[in-house]
Amino acid sequence: MAKQSINRGLTADDGTGDNLRDTAGKINDNTNEIYNAIGDGTTLVNLINGGQLDITGENKVTALYATLGDLPDPSVYHGMFAHVHAENKGYFAHSGAWVELMDVNCSIDKLSDVDTSSNAPTTGQVLKWAGSNWVPADDIDTQLSLSGASIGDLGDVNLAALADNVILKYNNTSGKFECELESGAQVLNGLGDVNTTGVLNGDSIVYDTGTQSWIAGKPQYTLTNLTDVDTAGANNGAVLAYDSGSQQWVPSTSQQTIFTNMDTTTRDAITDVSNGMVVYNTDTNKAQVYAGGAWVDLH
Repeated sequence: MAKQSINRGLTADDGTGDNLRDTAGKINDNTNEIYNAIGDGTTLVNLINGGQLDITGENKVTALYATLGDLPDPSVYHGMFAHVHAENKGYFAHSGAWVELMDVNCSIDKLSDVDTSSNAPTTGQVLKWAGSNWVPADDIDTQLSLSGASIGDLGDVNLAALADNVILKYNNTSGKFECELESGAQVLNGLGDVNTTGVLNGDSIVYDTGTQSWIAGKPQYTLTNLTDVDTAGANNGAVLAYDSGSQQWVPSTSQQTIFTNMDTTTRDAITDVSNGMVVYNTDTNKAQVYAGGAWVDLH
């Protein structure tokens, strides 16, 4: 309802103003509208409590200012909120100053402990703490790719002593993982399943099923270990003869013994001759044995 004004006439009691009944009606209508607006129609609501505006319900209070310079003294209106239309920003008064509020349109560098101005961020970077503020920096953990990454790219890894048989060990002094020759890689005996106790010249490392470890020794080979030897049916006096059919060496008791054939000159040129050596002399057509420091005919 629009406000109803009482017509008082041109002069007192000139008969041109509202009569008493109409006047009372206008007063009642105006009063009812006020009571309905800020009360329950019968009782007014106390809008000020302890010097503060106290309104329940969905309240709407506009605090719109054209420019930042139009804002009132923040020391007088401590805690006040205001919207500055020219900057499209909200401000609140605190400690004698107007403090800008962040919203979804602000950049992260509006935060007092974030600095993106001295080091413009690039794609893939993250914010890292630089001691006093957060700055853009590479993040090795997330930027390395399997196709081009190396373990040496990690900041806490030092590959200066990289070589064969080294492992990475953490160094408390340097605070980094560093290359160090693996324990046991320097010597064979350093391996947990190898025991070289009593090793002799010419020994090999052979596996011992009893101790389930590799030990120093000489492998015990037999003819049956060889793939091209078949010792089945061997008996006393048998020799190995090659069987072209099976392409194996097999026991035989019917093979002839053939002594090495040579002439006298070749025989006498033997430097490592010893008693018991037998040859067939093609010059004399005799089998000869070396006995007592001389060659003796056997027939």
